[in-house]
Amino acid sequence: MAEETKTDLSRQGLTNISQHAFMGLRTLLSLNLSHNEIENLADGTFSGLSSLLSLDVRSNRVAVMGSRVFSSLGKLDHLWTDEFRFCCLARGVGHCHPPPDEFSSCEDLMSNIMLRVSVWVLGTLALSGNFIVIIWRIYESDNKVHSFLITNLALGDLCMGFYLIIIAAVDVNYRGVYFIYDAIWRSSSLCQLAGFFSTFSSELSVFTLTVITLERFSVILFPFRTTRLNMQWTKIIMGVVWASVGVLAALPLADIHYFRNFYGRSGVCLALHITHEKPSGWEYAVFVFLVLNFLSFSVIAASYWGMYRAARTSSAAVRNDHQRRESNMAKRMTAIVVTDAACWLPIILLGIVSLAGVRIPPQVFAWVAVFVLPLNAAVNPLLYTLSTAPFLGKARERVLNVRHSFKRSVVRRTLSTSTGTRN
Repeated sequence: MAEETKTDLSRQGLTNISQHAFMGLRTLLSLNLSHNEIENLADGTFSGLSSLLSLDVRSNRVAVMGSRVFSSLGKLDHLWTDEFRFCCLARGVGHCHPPPDEFSSCEDLMSNIMLRVSVWVLGTLALSGNFIVIIWRIYESDNKVHSFLITNLALGDLCMGFYLIIIAAVDVNYRGVYFIYDAIWRSSSLCQLAGFFSTFSSELSVFTLTVITLERFSVILFPFRTTRLNMQWTKIIMGVVWASVGVLAALPLADIHYFRNFYGRSGVCLALHITHEKPSGWEYAVFVFLVLNFLSFSVIAASYWGMYRAARTSSAAVRNDHQRRESNMAKRMTAIVVTDAACWLPIILLGIVSLAGVRIPPQVFAWVAVFVLPLNAAVNPLLYTLSTAPFLGKARERVLNVRHSFKRSVVRRTLSTSTGTRN
């Protein structure tokens, strides 16, 4: 009687497979162990399956696999598992599922050297630049309402800096052995915190920019008809924004089956799960990153178009200094909006294309998510504070004061030395 070439042991409630359990099944070509309760696959489990071509161990509870569990399967061509880290133990297999995510490899969290460098550079710029902005706006600025809004924007961008540094530090910590710790890292509290920071930062930045734009719009287009936004109302509005963004970013952390480790589905802990596969939770990602952001940028674009037209009309007439200052501020804020749009529009367009069924190359998604998404957090401090006339003027003044103080101290020291020599 001919030996079986296929064995289906799926959905049998198996919890353990003894070593050498398949010894002697030399002609077996396909083995299906999916949808069981197996927790451990030790070295030697598949000994004797020298002709096996296909192995399916999906939908089990495998937490531990021996480092040489697949070493006896010399002809294995297809392997189906629940996590890519198990594929790292079967390097010689032709087709292993699932494939790695867009960012990681068996050895490293960030598989591309340019991505690593970009994360460190952008994270450092976001932290240092936004910290300077916050200090400057708290102690040096005259326009309290506007500075309060810019400070909120800087706080949001600062969270993106924290996110980037967390990812960069974890990449360094697991360098060369990432696949061993992949599941531990993606299910960790730190990964969940990093994911929260990234979503919170992105949405706080977008919503705060919308509030800033509407405040500028009302002041420039209706300078005498509209009462300017006072500090009390500004705090109330931003309190609502912070609460709303906090709830949005915290939703994936809730113990809801719909999300299922939402932030931990990729090694970089992003919530940007907008792909043609439409995994569980994709509606949330579409609502947050496509719908809300598209509506916000529509409001911003329409407002700045109105301000641009108003600036052109007023330029033909006599304008006082106050109007000129307001128009200059509008131009600077326009530069900020254009920069943020340049960061977000690629994500919105890629999301729409993906939802239409087009497969986006993983490398494109990786660069957009890790480089383009946080870019504005590093650039914004330069645009709205570090390159402004008040900041540059104060900076020059302080540099000159330090230089003069240094020269005076040198002169005093020289005089003191010469006097001591004469005595």
